[in-house]
Amino acid sequence: MSQVKASNKREMTAAAAASALRELADQIERHETVLVQDVKVRVPAKVEFKVKYHHKHEREKLSVKLSWPSARTDDVGIESDSVFDHYTVPSSPPHDFKQLKKEMQHCLFYF
Repeated sequence: MSQVKASNKREMTAAAAASALRELADQIERHETVLVQDVKVRVPAKVEFKVKYHHKHEREKLSVKLSWPSARTDDVGIESDSVFDHYTVPSSPPHDFKQLKKEMQHCLFYF
C-alpha cells in the first residue's frame, strides 16, 4: 500500500480541544473509524495509546497518539467521491514545465 497522510490542525480553546477529543473518542468507540480530512481510518479493537508532554524553549506540546500494526492493505480507505476516486498521481515526475503545467491543471480540475 502506498503511503497516505492526512492531518487536521486548527487553533481553538482548551475546552473546544477537549470536546474535539471526546468526539474523536466517540467516533472510535461507536464506529471504529475516524475521518481525517477525506481519509476514513479504521481503528482496530487493540491499539497502542501514548500521551507525551514536551517543553522546548517557549513552546509546550501535549501529544496523544494511537498506533497499531497495519495487518491489511484496506485498513485506510478514501471516502467515496473524493478527488482520489478521479485523479491518479503520475508514476513519474513531469520532465518539462509545459508537462508540469498540464498535469497541475488536470489535478486542479478535480478539486
